[in-house]
Amino acid sequence: LHGEIASHIVRGNMDEARKAAMEYRNIFGEDNFYLEIMENGIPEQKIANQGLIELSKELSIPLVATNDCHYLNIEHAEAHNVLLCIQTGKTIEDTDRMSMSTDQFYIKSPEEMETLFAATPEAIANTVRIAERCNLTFEFGKFYLPKFEVKNPEETLEDYLERKAKEGLEKLMPVIMKYQNGDDEATVREKYFKRLHSELEIIKKMGFAGYFLIVSDFIKHAKHNDVPVGPGRSTMMFPSVPGEVLQQDLLWPMPSALLILTRFATGCFLNDFLIRTESTCRILTLISARSDVVRLSSM
Repeated sequence: LHGEIASHIVRGNMDEARKAAMEYRNIFGEDNFYLEIMENGIPEQKIANQGLIELSKELSIPLVATNDCHYLNIEHAEAHNVLLCIQTGKTIEDTDRMSMSTDQFYIKSPEEMETLFAATPEAIANTVRIAERCNLTFEFGKFYLPKFEVKNPEETLEDYLERKAKEGLEKLMPVIMKYQNGDDEATVREKYFKRLHSELEIIKKMGFAGYFLIVSDFIKHAKHNDVPVGPGRSTMMFPSVPGEVLQQDLLWPMPSALLILTRFATGCFLNDFLIRTESTCRILTLISARSDVVRLSSM
């Protein structure tokens, strides 16, 4: 219900829902995009389902039936309600607390799902089609990331990242100096460039130069096209000197991400970037153009 298309439908904005559906289909491709319908007993969900089914017929976008699960069996609904109270510091008697409005958020059997979606059997069949397409084999312990292309064939990703980061820090030095309390510029420059070098070495060791450059690429694209972008939450891009100078932002006089970055220096796992933006479609268009992997999504 919180998805863009369903939200438009519930608010009665079918034109906007249609526009969003076509835009997502264009981004992901005709065979990679599905409209998601659920049956959870919520009145707004029924409204959304009706609109999604209409759009499916009108735009020839396939449906897929899903089941939002928060507990195992239907009799667990009350216990889950109590757990939500514990989590949010509320009591059962509180009227303004977070709660599930129905007891239908349990794992339903195949027979139950077929009964609930008897009017749209293709939505059930498509769950299998999607699952079959998700079968793959890959080498564990290896990261699979979209490729960031550097125009100069004699320059590596690491070289390019270092050059752009140093250029960005140089441009930000006048802003950085405004936060200093009496330190001379030479001392401040040495401190920041030393810190930049340390963090870049960690990023290079992890093999994440392309990762930083890809995120930097679409954030810059957003800013240059008047798409509002916030820092979001991340233990990789922000707050780190490379992350900030690549975006030409300064969130702290001296970011404190060195210890955080060091956590990933072993390269054992890859942390994510959580970026806030008001125009998901426009950002996805750029990201999809940068990615060489098959994209499959439901909205």
